[in-house]
Amino acid sequence: MVAKFVLIIWAILGVALSQFPDVPDSDIRKISPINDGTYRLPGDTVPNHYDITLEPNFQEFTFDVRMLGASALLPVGSTSEEPDLHFFRIHLESTVQSGDILEVTLFYTGNLNTENRGFYRASYFEDGNIKWFGTTHFAATEARRAFPCYDEPALKAIFTIHIIRPATYNSVSNTDPAGAPVPVDGKFRDDFQDTVLMSTYLVAFVVSEMTSTGRLNNQAVIAAPALIIDGRGDYGRQTGIDSLQAMADFTGIPYSLSKLDQVGLPDPWFTSGAMENWGLVIYRERYILWKSGISTSSDRQNVASIIAHELSHQWFGNLVSPLWWTYLWLSEGFATYFEHYATNIVEPGMRMMDQYVTAVNQRAMDNDATTITRPMSYYAETPTAIRALFDRIAYQKSGAVIRMMEHFLTPG
Repeated sequence: MVAKFVLIIWAILGVALSQFPDVPDSDIRKISPINDGTYRLPGDTVPNHYDITLEPNFQEFTFDVRMLGASALLPVGSTSEEPDLHFFRIHLESTVQSGDILEVTLFYTGNLNTENRGFYRASYFEDGNIKWFGTTHFAATEARRAFPCYDEPALKAIFTIHIIRPATYNSVSNTDPAGAPVPVDGKFRDDFQDTVLMSTYLVAFVVSEMTSTGRLNNQAVIAAPALIIDGRGDYGRQTGIDSLQAMADFTGIPYSLSKLDQVGLPDPWFTSGAMENWGLVIYRERYILWKSGISTSSDRQNVASIIAHELSHQWFGNLVSPLWWTYLWLSEGFATYFEHYATNIVEPGMRMMDQYVTAVNQRAMDNDATTITRPMSYYAETPTAIRALFDRIAYQKSGAVIRMMEHFLTPG
């Protein structure tokens, strides 16, 4: 599969930190190093808009990408790669001025891997036949596996996604389709509406033969056809509707997008419990699908609370994002709090706030009593070190601190 990628960027040249006027200089230097030999981007340019066309090949398990943009032509002197730091550098023959808008166009082919990271392949069985599909998991530093990008949470941009797919497949992304599918050489191209300004790790798309519950209040659950036909997506859809409303009521800020899809993937093909991609939340099947008489009451609580957790991220983490992974706890701590708060509103019989101390506080204290605990704000730079931040400090301890703040600040 060949992909097309167009990236429009702004030249900053000496004013790279001006986008963070309220952050102390000492903090900026710590979390935005510009020295060579680090995983951090240098800061002399920032992204503005990505226009990405992807075409997965489910026979060869590759994907083609095309990225586009529009600006004056500038001769490229050379390119270089730093694989250890995940850098691809484009060296221009001429200089640019601060504030210039540049466009980069790239064509390349990638692999649909089986590592459950980046843009990868997965499968389920239907009537004894294997059904392959492509899905994404970009948090925290894996968007770069799918397309070249400024893969840092503060470097937000607008994304325009196009998917070329087999005729029997369908595709979903963060936003609604921009129109009807376009025929392309025996396939179809799905064009999606521009996203809001967002971080790279929240971009998502799924290309599959799965089916949907159908939209209700602009929400749907998507999973393998047999599971949807059996009615196992209905509870998750309604819980999503109610949880999203609970969060909008609490914050006083309406949900930012026109739709919300929730996708259930077979357990072997999704390592995390769920991922809060903006407008396209992805779960393990067990955390989004539920049916009375088949699933247990414990399953129901897991589904309700995890939906509430992920949908609270649509505000805490997506709409407002940490400057760097140092402050991951501001996303996960609030989501831990609201998975209990929102579920307590949606399913009061579960008494989720009554479970808070044992489910969150005691686990946080147990972990914090060890000799290897860390501060809530903790700098990490390498992908491996960043992944390690998704721990009980980010979730339980931070959630316990936020609950404490609610008690001494009062909800109003």
